[in-house]
Amino acid sequence: MSICASQPELWRLVDCVLALYLLPSVCCLGLLLNGACLWVFLHHRQHPLVPALSILCICDSMQLLLSMCVLFVPALHDYSGSPANGGLTQVAYFSTGLLAPLLLTANTASIWTICYISVKRYRVIANPFSEAFQRPKGLILSMIAFLALLFNASKWMEYEWDWNADYELYVHTRSALANNKYYRLLSDLVLYPACVYVIPFCLIIGLNLRTLCIINDHRMFSIGHKRRLARERRSGMLLMAIMILFISCHTGGLLIRFVDVKRYEERDWFIFAKDVINLLFNVNSLANPLLYFLFTKQFKDLTVRAKKKRQCSNGQNKIQTTILLDCMNGSVERCTNGPLPDKGSEGA
Repeated sequence: MSICASQPELWRLVDCVLALYLLPSVCCLGLLLNGACLWVFLHHRQHPLVPALSILCICDSMQLLLSMCVLFVPALHDYSGSPANGGLTQVAYFSTGLLAPLLLTANTASIWTICYISVKRYRVIANPFSEAFQRPKGLILSMIAFLALLFNASKWMEYEWDWNADYELYVHTRSALANNKYYRLLSDLVLYPACVYVIPFCLIIGLNLRTLCIINDHRMFSIGHKRRLARERRSGMLLMAIMILFISCHTGGLLIRFVDVKRYEERDWFIFAKDVINLLFNVNSLANPLLYFLFTKQFKDLTVRAKKKRQCSNGQNKIQTTILLDCMNGSVERCTNGPLPDKGSEGA
């Protein structure tokens, strides 16, 4: 607290505590919780939802880790009074210029992965046989990550790097592209709000509400399976809760894009507002593991699997086909039990 105690103004004092103490605490706790979730998912690798949830945990962990570089290091440089030609200054320049686009990539990949889960789940519940025996494909999840990186690639071009001979540092300034009003209009005010906020929000909320309606209207999916119906409802609530939390914690980041940064960037209250917004980004990544734990009933839903059954009548084997809705992402599993093969191995 000694660094913050030396701040002369109240705005600077509060902002210093937020940036140097509260933000790192949230990031460290979030990394621990996401690491614990990944450990749980490694023990439930056969469950269809686990690959997508693992991607979400990795994205959240990347965001928390990158926040320590992109947000904490520059704040430490600012409030500690480090010399302008010091090593910490160079690290701050590299962190903001090279790693900030990766931070945005992690956010984008996370929300698009939630959209992918919602679409898959809706398709299966609306038409159970459409994706029987299918699982989330690693290729699709990899493509989501690649497209998120491509979507934010232009952020690297918003900086121009130069060697500052006076301070013997590589420094960056805003490029001509970043100052182009048409680029800013298209990127910050149209594409990013639409592709990362508005469209995903409408898609996820709409699909999951429709999925819950289908589950309630078509009781054939849950005859004799009340627990499974409850799990399906929890899965829909999980995805909507993740999305609502995302919107709640990222709305400030959306609104600040419509503010004239050049006009207010030196104001203390504006700097404080940006730090609060950045803190909320990381609170979102901290809270997601808690949602996984809550809406999967302490991860018990992830252990539910289709079980093979066998019936015998009058000494003859009968074929029994059971359609089971997977508890989390709506994937369909079919277990067919019939006459045993000659070698004594059971076919599925």
